Amino acid sequence: MFTWENILNVLIRDDFDKPCYVPAGLFDLEIQPLPSGWKFGLFSGIRASGEGLWTDPYGAAWGYAEFVDDPHHGIGLVEGDPAALAIFAERRAEAERA
Repeated sequence: MFTWENILNVLIRDDFDKPCYVPAGLFDLEIQPLPSGWKFGLFSGIRASGEGLWTDPYGAAWGYAEFVDDPHHGIGLVEGDPAALAIFAERRAEAERA
């Protein structure tokens, strides 16, 4: 999950089993515990204050370590980067086994 331009988005698999970002508002969400090992990143300064939205619209992220720690990982998912897709598949398999 991440905020972009003050919208909460979630990372899901699309109809072709590829990672896809969609607004959380498209779903009826229930309260759920966060998976073990998930992290949270609040990007400090002007981004966290809600000021200067167009300066950098990326504000916070929740998810597996690579998603939160490496901003290039999320971009790699959209661009079909094989390394990012492999990490996504591995983390998804871990979540399904849990």
